[in-house]
Amino acid sequence: MADGNPLVWIAMTEDWRLKALLEGGRILLKGDDILLKAAGYARPWSISHLDGMSWIVRKVEPKRCVIVGAHIGETVIWVWRAGCKRILAYEPDPAYCELLYENLELNGVSADVRCEAVGTDEDRFMIQAAGGPTRIETAGIHRILRGDVDLIIMCCLECADAATKLGCEALLLPRSFIIPGGCKLEERLEGCGFHLERRTGLTLAYR
Repeated sequence: MADGNPLVWIAMTEDWRLKALLEGGRILLKGDDILLKAAGYARPWSISHLDGMSWIVRKVEPKRCVIVGAHIGETVIWVWRAGCKRILAYEPDPAYCELLYENLELNGVSADVRCEAVGTDEDRFMIQAAGGPTRIETAGIHRILRGDVDLIIMCCLECADAATKLGCEALLLPRSFIIPGGCKLEERLEGCGFHLERRTGLTLAYR
């Protein structure tokens, strides 16, 4: 594994239990009643953090959600379980995206997955992913906001920062956001008329 013995780092991963060692340096974890494939380069969020996200999702009761930075699928699974059944998920890293597909299938969760980054403009760029240099497509944040969306969850700080460049007219298209606590977008959304609530390192912005 890239990060050494999985038993070392999984012991420090809150709430997840090791179920099996898999081929290719992957492992199978269990948390609550969820099974999740992970690896040293792709460790899951803690269950307490994911439960905080679920609590927020249930509060706003969205029907259509977008998740930016879907990681290896744990965020998608928790949001789907919280009641949002129409999910569009973005994850740029090819190795993470492969695990994302596998984990959704493993848990019977349906989502529209895009192995793309999200930024201010439509573009292509190179990243150093787990398998080496990879060309990544970028979806413009404007395109995402123009969709019929109740809730946008921005799991990556860079994506939330990109959204600060947008005007209130664009930011007011979705009904609500979940963003990293303390990011620059908080002030921007508040200035556009959103109410803010904070929970377990996340901020809910709603109107």
